[in-house]
Amino acid sequence: MKKSFKLATIALSLIAGVSVVSIPFVHAGQQMEEGVVYNCNEDGTLTPVPHVEGNYAVNENGQTYGVSVDSPYIEDVPDLQLAEGDNGITGYVYTYDLIFKDMPANPEEAVAMMEARAEAKANGTYEPKVINVYESDGVTVIDTFTETVSQ
Repeated sequence: MKKSFKLATIALSLIAGVSVVSIPFVHAGQQMEEGVVYNCNEDGTLTPVPHVEGNYAVNENGQTYGVSVDSPYIEDVPDLQLAEGDNGITGYVYTYDLIFKDMPANPEEAVAMMEARAEAKANGTYEPKVINVYESDGVTVIDTFTETVSQ
């Protein structure tokens, strides 16, 4: 039970974009603004992580596309991220498909998904997620992208 709780806490903190280390500081009286990512300083204080401007191109459908910036905020990444497909074709994958598709809805579901994935890897039945690779228009499928799974 304790292990499941720890895994669920870690999974939820990663989904929420909050470091597990920063969670106790909420209870230490430091004010944290909802939707803001914080770094924990050596002295125990929190510093907000700034947003990063991506300056992305926009396609005819109003979607941004390009190389994703290194930011913990989903608002700072493009709708379509640059990717190399399984057949070596360079195109774009939807950020939603890459990061949020099939995301667990709660800690229990996250733990169950992690346990099922570990079991499937162990018995050789795991099938990695495969998503489409598109032209910059976000419509024309040109390849597929298969997630890399570490053992």
